[in-house]
Amino acid sequence: MAAMFEFGGDHGRALTGSVRAWLCVRRGDGPGAEKALAIAYAAAVESRDMPILSMVAVTAAHLAELYGQHREAALLLGSAARLRGAHDRSDPEIRELSGRCRAALGEAAFAAAYSQGWELDGKTASTQVDPARLRQALMPGGRNPAEPAARTPAADQPSTPA
Repeated sequence: MAAMFEFGGDHGRALTGSVRAWLCVRRGDGPGAEKALAIAYAAAVESRDMPILSMVAVTAAHLAELYGQHREAALLLGSAARLRGAHDRSDPEIRELSGRCRAALGEAAFAAAYSQGWELDGKTASTQVDPARLRQALMPGGRNPAEPAARTPAADQPSTPA
């Protein structure tokens, strides 16, 4: 009987990674969420289960919102719907996140970004969810705005008078 309720493999890693990322987002820990989301995404892709990948996409949308990337969050919500195969207006997390993105972007801009994600084919929607792509969208050079800028060797040298 215990084996019947075993929770593991790619599905289990995708689910636990996504929940861990969501909890990090709720705590404001973007870098922690990125790490957990990378694990969740890899496991979801390996599972080949589109509804599981859709759940990871919704978590990625939460992370995009945390970083102030509301258009990206709306696009990810549309991609999640594509992966799920349906719009999910029953999930309170999706409704609330959509509402916050609408408020930030305006109805027309939200609808355009969401539609862009919804109109993707399944393979492209799957790659859209990749957290590495989200990192690249955050800032030039893929730097997370919540992390301090890397120090360069030139910055460590004393300045010389001209």
